Amino acid sequence: MHGPASPVADTPFDTDDLFGTGVTKSFRISFDRNRYSVPPRLVSQSVVVRGSDDFVRVFLATKEVAVHPRSWGIGEDIEHPTHRLAALATKQRPDTSALPTALEVLGETGRTYARLFAASSRSVQREMVRIVFLVELFGASATKSAIDEVMKTGHVGAEYVEYVLRHKRRLVPAPAPLRLGQPDLDGLSLGEPDLSTYDRLFATPRSSPSASPNAQSSSCSTERDFAIRRPDTAPTRCTTTRAKPRASAPHATNGVIRPRATGWAPGPR
Repeated sequence: MHGPASPVADTPFDTDDLFGTGVTKSFRISFDRNRYSVPPRLVSQSVVVRGSDDFVRVFLATKEVAVHPRSWGIGEDIEHPTHRLAALATKQRPDTSALPTALEVLGETGRTYARLFAASSRSVQREMVRIVFLVELFGASATKSAIDEVMKTGHVGAEYVEYVLRHKRRLVPAPAPLRLGQPDLDGLSLGEPDLSTYDRLFATPRSSPSASPNAQSSSCSTERDFAIRRPDTAPTRCTTTRAKPRASAPHATNGVIRPRATGWAPGPR
């Protein structure tokens, strides 16, 4: 008979929908046949969308950059008012060396870096997208300092800036939490799940030595089983014997007796 059932764990399961996508030029992401807006500075970035029953959240690496109430309709466009205002504030810049609005926090260091990079044959737009990504994760101050250090070595490129941030300075992305301006949502705090619960639920019992696949089987009873069935009789020792290989019988071909193939061949007559 089985023992009592294990209690149900209090740790909730993660049932959110996860989806990786890119931000379009209209600062939108597609999720579940609907479109949701994100900050326009994230155009061309790769983001992760997490959808629950009530909300759709957008993450750039580990940073949450947008939250919307989830729509269960089809073909709807959900836009946050601040995202539209930020897009209207962005002006078209004919000068390729000018900084985008999201990188104006880098000041003169960013403008000098943009002019040096524009002199190369690499894509300026792709480079600015990568620098925006670093600013979002590590902050404007750390990114600006890393850019200045890279330019002093005579190099330009987001890969050098990221190397300085991650490896030389060993910084870890720690973006500030997104504030929605609603106390009931900003005050939510969820603890980390306790994974040891699953270890207790699915712990595998240790196998007995007799169940080992390397254990030899025997046709006779063990001493313990023998004593249980016939306590008045002394137990016997089990022995294991191997069957001897059978000799190959000769066979006749055209009246001549020839041995079977055993690796032996007759010599010349």
